[in-house]
Amino acid sequence: IGDVVTEAKCLIDLGHQEIVFTGVFIGAYGHETALRRKQSSPDSEHLADLIDAVAQINGIKRLRISSMEPGDVTESLLDAIVANQPIVVPHLHLPLQSGSNQVLRKMNRQYNISDYMEMISMVKERLNFDKLKPAITTDIICGFPTETNEDFNETYQIAHQIEYLHMHIFPYSIRTGTAAARWKQLDPNIIKKRVSSLMQLNENLSFKFRKHLLNRTVNVMLEKA
Repeated sequence: IGDVVTEAKCLIDLGHQEIVFTGVFIGAYGHETALRRKQSSPDSEHLADLIDAVAQINGIKRLRISSMEPGDVTESLLDAIVANQPIVVPHLHLPLQSGSNQVLRKMNRQYNISDYMEMISMVKERLNFDKLKPAITTDIICGFPTETNEDFNETYQIAHQIEYLHMHIFPYSIRTGTAAARWKQLDPNIIKKRVSSLMQLNENLSFKFRKHLLNRTVNVMLEKA
């Protein structure tokens, strides 16, 4: 944590006002593995401690957390975000990938839909400042091998229920060496149709989120004058 604080201080002294925590499996910061079942101290809150430390740096205006695994969003992490307002941005990027438990199991994800929805409810309840909704964004993969129409419909309904600010929507692409690469692939036209359907939903949900900001005053940071 000391090394991160030192680097962040140097950046702020150079004129930067926003710090973004980023990396692969960022929620596993401080642990020896990203697999929660193998973490020796799964209850320790290393990322929350890091937020507390960096948010106290003199001159910092904004702190943001990049993409996180859904299971790494804990009460302690949300406590740290709440305690360090308004420095920490109430935005979390929480990859859903699929709204189907069947597909999530085949993807070897470390969560199920029940876990995910419970986490989303906790985020919405805790990060509701002055009646402003937290910004929740996500990643979704369309056309994973064996994904049925029912699987896709579950994804669509979950996304509609959560009301994401933005969805990064990807058509499935084969990655050599994975189990999924050996399975029967879906018709590209079906995948294209599903992507298009989610893209339209994304446009509608994004508009709805922005609409709730009408007549509100918020702080923004200009990247270019």
